[in-house]
Amino acid sequence: MPRLRWWLPTAAVLAVVAAFTVPQLSKRNSEPYRQGLAQIRLNAEVISILGEPVHSGRLLRGGVAGGEADLRFTLKGPLNRGQARISAQLTEGEWRLDRVMVEVPDMERHIDVVGGYRESRR
Repeated sequence: MPRLRWWLPTAAVLAVVAAFTVPQLSKRNSEPYRQGLAQIRLNAEVISILGEPVHSGRLLRGGVAGGEADLRFTLKGPLNRGQARISAQLTEGEWRLDRVMVEVPDMERHIDVVGGYRESRR
């Protein structure tokens, strides 16, 4: 009986961890995320402001579904931090980056890495 008392809480914790980890891993393994982060890491303006190397934060918001991707995540470099936003479309079996933008709140600045980013206002 003593072992049985540990089983239920352990299973509950593992279920919560899996429910959070699996979607995060699928977003990180998505083509839009990989392409967008690669473009961010190659951008001279981003490098000059954040420094090298540029790392993404642990939490990705947004999603990839139905041939569209909208991802948001933090960026960290040795000089500064920022927020990235990636928007992409799946066209004829290939992902196309529509917009990749980096915001640097400390400097009140945004960098259009790919495309011109326009926030939709309703």
